[in-house]
Amino acid sequence: TDERIWRALADAAIERPTLSAGTLVGLMYALQRALAFGRRSDEAFQSIVRRLSEQDGEELNSKELVQAVRAISRLGNHLPVRQQHKALQVLLDRWLAKQAPDLEGTPGSQILSLTVSFTNVSDFLTLRMDSFLEKVSAWTLRDAAPKNEGTGSGKLKVEELLVALWALKELTPLGLSPYRELVSAVLERVREGGKVDNYSTLRLVQASEVLLSARHALGRADEMLEGRVAEALALAIEHDCNPEMLARIVALWNQVGEPFWARAPALADAVMARAVTLAEDDASVSTTALRLMLETLTTSSLSRSSAFDVGRGALHGAAVGRRDSDELGLASAIRALEPAGAADGGRGTTPEHTSAAPASWYGVGEEEEVVSDKDTSPSSSGVSAAGGHSAAPPLPPAALARRLGALCREGAPDGEILGVTLEFLPAIEHLESEEAVPALEAVLSGSRRRLAQLPALLDAVERLGDLVAVRAEDLPTPQLLAALNWFAGIGL
Repeated sequence: TDERIWRALADAAIERPTLSAGTLVGLMYALQRALAFGRRSDEAFQSIVRRLSEQDGEELNSKELVQAVRAISRLGNHLPVRQQHKALQVLLDRWLAKQAPDLEGTPGSQILSLTVSFTNVSDFLTLRMDSFLEKVSAWTLRDAAPKNEGTGSGKLKVEELLVALWALKELTPLGLSPYRELVSAVLERVREGGKVDNYSTLRLVQASEVLLSARHALGRADEMLEGRVAEALALAIEHDCNPEMLARIVALWNQVGEPFWARAPALADAVMARAVTLAEDDASVSTTALRLMLETLTTSSLSRSSAFDVGRGALHGAAVGRRDSDELGLASAIRALEPAGAADGGRGTTPEHTSAAPASWYGVGEEEEVVSDKDTSPSSSGVSAAGGHSAAPPLPPAALARRLGALCREGAPDGEILGVTLEFLPAIEHLESEEAVPALEAVLSGSRRRLAQLPALLDAVERLGDLVAVRAEDLPTPQLLAALNWFAGIGL
C-alpha cells in the first residue's frame, strides 16, 4: 500500500502539468521523506525542479521560495548538477526580487535558512551568490548582531549568529577573513551571553570551526571561548557522538596542536572515554568507522597528550575484544595503539613515526556515511596492503604542490586534502626559487572554495605567498605578475 502511495505521488509530479508551484514544493518534500525508506524518485525530482524553474515566480511567496531552495539543496544525489545550480539561482533571484535591497524587514529565519541551505551545494559560487553573501553579512552586522535596546538581544539568537558565521565561512573562499568586523561582533555576543553548554554536538563542532577560522580572520586566538566550547564538547560527546563525529572533532582541534589538548584536558579525557565506548559497540559501529576513528586518534596531536597515555590501554583492549579485530585495516589501526616498542620492534607504529593524516580527517556531515572499506588515500596512514608500513619515499615539494592542486580540482575528500596539506606545509621552505610560483599556481588552480573549509590549506597558500615575497629578487617579472594575479583572485 505504501509503495502504491509513493508511486502515485511520483507519477503526479511527472504527469500532471497543471500542478501549482506550491503543490510541487509539497510533493518534493513528501518524496524526500520517502527516500528514508529507500524509495528513489529521481525522475519525479527532476520534473518538479524543472517546472519550478520555468513557472512564474509570483506563484511562490518568500517563505515558499526558501522552502523550495532548502529542499533542492538536499537533492545533490538525485539531480544533474547543472539543473540543481540553475534552479537554485532562479529561485534565489526570485526571492531577492521580493526583498528590500538591504534586506530590511526580511525575517531573519529566512535569511539564515537560505544561507545554510547553500552550504549543501558543492561549488555553488557565482557573482550573484557573492552579492547575496555581501547582503547577508551586512544585514547580520547591522540588524542581527547588535543588541536591541531594552531586550538585550538582536534579531538572531547567539546560537543562530554562530550558525550564520559558519555558513558564511563555508561559502566564502577566504573563510571569515572578509568579515572581520562581523566576527568580532558575534564573538563578543557569545562571550557575553552564549550558553554553549546547551548546544548539540553538531552545533559545538560548527562553533569550533568558526573559532578556528576566526584565528585567521582576526590574527589571534580567543582561548577563553575555545575553552568554553571544549568544556561543552566534553559533556556533549559523552552520549551524542558517533565515530565519524569524534574523528572530526579531533581533526579540527589538531590544527592547533598539542597546546590545545594541554588547555582542554576534560575534552581529551572525554574523547578517549567515548572512543572506548564506541570500540566496545561492535554491533552498531562498523569496522571502517572504527578504523578511521582509531587512525585519527593515533596520528593526531592528541596521541601525545597525557589523556591518550592514560586511555590507550583501555581503548586497545576494547578494540581487540571486537569480533572484527582481525580485519586487515582495523588490525593495523589496533596495533598502532600498542605501547611504544610493543609492535614492529618499536619502529613505525607510534604517532611520531606516522608521516601523514588518515582519511578520516574530514568534515563528515550528519547524513554522510562511509560506503567502502577500501581506503584509496595515498596519505591516509602509511599502511601497506600487507598490514605493515609503507616505505614509499616522500614526494618532493613541487610534486606535493601539484598533487594538492589535483586533489582540489578533482573534489577529493577534505581528509585526503588535509593529509597532503599537512605533508606539504613543512616542505614549502625547501622549494627552489623557480618552483615557488608554479607551486602557488598548482595549489590555487582548484582550491578556491576549499580555502574556506580547511584553514591548513589557507595557511599553505599564505606561506607560499611569504616565500614568493622573500624570493622576489630571484624571480622574473612575469612570474611576479602571475603571483599577484593569483592572490588578487582570492582577495589576498
